[in-house]
Amino acid sequence: MLIQKNTKRSKNGLHLSLLMKTTTHIRGLDALRAISILFVILNHAGIGRLMTENSFVAIHVYPLFSGEAGVRIFFVISGFLITHLLVQEKKAHGRINMQNFFIRRFLKLFPPLIILFSILLLFIALDWSTLDWYAIGMAFFFLFNYVPFAHYLPELAHMWSLGVEEQFYVFWSICIAFSNRIQTWPWIAGACILLSLLVPLTYEAAFFENAFLPNRWFFPASAPIFIGCIAALLIYQRGNRAVSLANQRVLIVAAILCYFNSIFVGEYSPHVSEMIQATGVALFIVWITQNQWGGTVDLLEVKWLRFIGKISYGLYVYQGIFLLTGPGSELKIRQLPIALPLLCLLAVVSYYFVEKPVLTWKEKFR
Repeated sequence: MLIQKNTKRSKNGLHLSLLMKTTTHIRGLDALRAISILFVILNHAGIGRLMTENSFVAIHVYPLFSGEAGVRIFFVISGFLITHLLVQEKKAHGRINMQNFFIRRFLKLFPPLIILFSILLLFIALDWSTLDWYAIGMAFFFLFNYVPFAHYLPELAHMWSLGVEEQFYVFWSICIAFSNRIQTWPWIAGACILLSLLVPLTYEAAFFENAFLPNRWFFPASAPIFIGCIAALLIYQRGNRAVSLANQRVLIVAAILCYFNSIFVGEYSPHVSEMIQATGVALFIVWITQNQWGGTVDLLEVKWLRFIGKISYGLYVYQGIFLLTGPGSELKIRQLPIALPLLCLLAVVSYYFVEKPVLTWKEKFR
């Protein structure tokens, strides 16, 4: 969902009719991407190791800025944006061009991944990394979230989240493509969230819990994405009622309370706490999309945050080469003062010379 270039400032924000048109940019979302990738990088740089185990900070405060929280923010943004784009295409053309949709996804996701796999193969040739074709193949086909822990190559361990996202793209695009009633889509998303709460109960008693990481399987890992879907559908279906709510301070207060819920409930039900946190992110996204010219969004639009947001995908993909995304002890480049500048340099070069040129091709498949 993007905001038109010629949109004027308004005391009360943007009218929904403007918001739901095909547009070019959402102010504030790049900053959210930046915050999420900074959380992930801090976690993979080892900040979690500074926490005393089972302390109040580790249980209640760390979940606010952990790597998992960063991935959760990414997921909510993805669900929100993809749902909006699919709804707009369905509304404009009466159907969704699945071929063009997946070509756009390919052009977005694969160029940096090709660089990552090329570097990994070079590391293997130099005997800097372990050759594990099973892990490489599962990562390439976006199935790494189902890889047994024994196959978690440190350079690819973070690929589990990209697997969840791609599986969501397939599942959700099919649901929307073959469901003619928009009113049913929130129910589908809600059912998936419910499954994400119930299915893990079966994992706890299963023999494979120690061999796999079932919390990264599609259920329950996709729950924040579907929460983002519901947020986008809320705006679409509720119309001006959603706008009037967003113009009140109630929504932003609810978003803050939901995000910071781990301070109160994290110890008692971590999984539910994560769901509530994702709901807070979704509410905040709804609020900023309908208050585009408020002071909060202006603060989020600072240049350095926007820039980090723009290169966030490259930072996420390439971090496995430099940071501790998995077992980590095998990494050759892991001293933070060296690794972090190299990671940023590679992400910047990738953005300007690979991602940005390729993304111009996406417009041919709109």
